[in-house]
This record gives sequence, structure tokens and C-alpha cells, in this order.
Amino acid sequence: MAGKTAESRLAPVPREWLDLTMPAFRALVGAAFVIFSSYATVTLVARDLSPILGDRAGIGLFADRYWVGIGLALGFFLGEVYTAERWPAAYQAILVPDTIYTGRQLYAGLALAVAVLAQSPIDLLIVGGLAAAGAALVAYGVGWSLFKWIIAGAALVGLVFALGVFWSLAAARTTLAVLMALYTGGIVARFGEVLLFGKRR
Repeated sequence: MAGKTAESRLAPVPREWLDLTMPAFRALVGAAFVIFSSYATVTLVARDLSPILGDRAGIGLFADRYWVGIGLALGFFLGEVYTAERWPAAYQAILVPDTIYTGRQLYAGLALAVAVLAQSPIDLLIVGGLAAAGAALVAYGVGWSLFKWIIAGAALVGLVFALGVFWSLAAARTTLAVLMALYTGGIVARFGEVLLFGKRR
């Protein structure tokens, strides 16, 4: 006990501060995930509906296509909150389009990063390997099957590498960026409500 007390006295930042601030930090990260995912849904739905609805503003304040996006984003969030851990099939059905919209928002930035970093098939292997390692770390952290994620990551990185070697480096870059966008979009879409509300069981 004396040793722990001495360590506590020597630590420049008390560890108790972590316990005190952790709920607020979780809420901040969860809210950031929800806000980004909702923003992606609103803006992309509005863009998709632009040829159909144009700039018609029947409700006011915003064009109607933005109201549709706001309604869909709110539906995704509430649907995930109320179906998580209760109705898995419904939860997955809501999570898939939410992931797609969030991934679409992330794709442009990730595609640019991959284009800059992956100038050869070997670069693709390195970037893909780092991305797969990150996915495995997330799986380990949240208690998913680490073995399955390692196998899936190795298989997908191998596929991307083969595309770059035997077909087209540009196609391989696009494939890697799409995979990274979908994975990251899924993490953001899924863990926003989990970080905010935790797990029931």
C-alpha cells in the first residue's frame, strides 16, 4: 500500500482524473461520431435527391431534400438506439445504410490518402497491412473474434495487392479506399450510440 501511495504522489497527473473525466470523454467521442454520421447522411441524401426535388423548399428554412436527409439521419440514430441488443436483425438493417452514407463521406479523403501513400504494389501492401492491423486492434479492444478479423484482413490485403500487381494499381487503390471507408464508416455509425449509452448487458 505504501508503494502505491508513493507512486500516486510522484505521478504528475492523478489517475483518479481519468475516472472522473471518462464519462465526459466517452460522451464527447460518441457525440462526434453521431454528428459526423448524421452530417454525412443529411448532405449525401440531399445530393442524391437534388435531381428529383431540386431546390424546392415547401417547408421553409432548408430545401426539402435536406429535410428528408434530416429525417433519415434521425431515423438511423433512433432506430439504432432502440433496436441495439433487442432486435439484432432490425439493428443490422438500419446500420447498413448508415454505414454506407458515412463511408461515402469518408471515401474522398481516404482515396486521396491512398493515392499519395501507395505509389507501388508494395506501398499498397504496407498501407493495407497497417489498416488491417488497426482493424484487428479495434476487434481486440471491443471483444470481437480477433482470429476472424486477422484472416479477413489478410485476405482482403492480399486481394488488393494482387489487383495492384496483376491488373491495375488505380483499381487496387480504389478498392483499398472503399474497404477502408466502409470499415471506418461502420465503426463511426455503430459506436456513436454505444459510446453514448453503453451496453445494457
